[in-house]
Amino acid sequence: MAYKLRQEMLKAMRSHAEGHINKHKMNVEVYLENPAGIGEHPDVFEAMESEIMEMAKYQDVIDMIDQYFTEEVYNITVGDLGDIYTGDDVTLDDLDDTTLTFDE
Repeated sequence: MAYKLRQEMLKAMRSHAEGHINKHKMNVEVYLENPAGIGEHPDVFEAMESEIMEMAKYQDVIDMIDQYFTEEVYNITVGDLGDIYTGDDVTLDDLDDTTLTFDE
């Protein structure tokens, strides 16, 4: 149970960071497409830099999750368990959408 909670918390944190990256990326796209249309930001370059710095902050969060908190996981289909048991090679092409997750 604790493992599932851990995974859900890390997944939520990653999703939160990804959402912020997408928001700030969209703001940069707006500045790039229509820099004169943003009245409250007369210095478009500075505004874009600020948005990109925010993106970098949240990318750092994702990188830290990946580096320090994500365990390697193997996804194997139920049908492939027999192949593994008998020692036959299993490739990514052999896998389908019904997967089991195993920790290393």
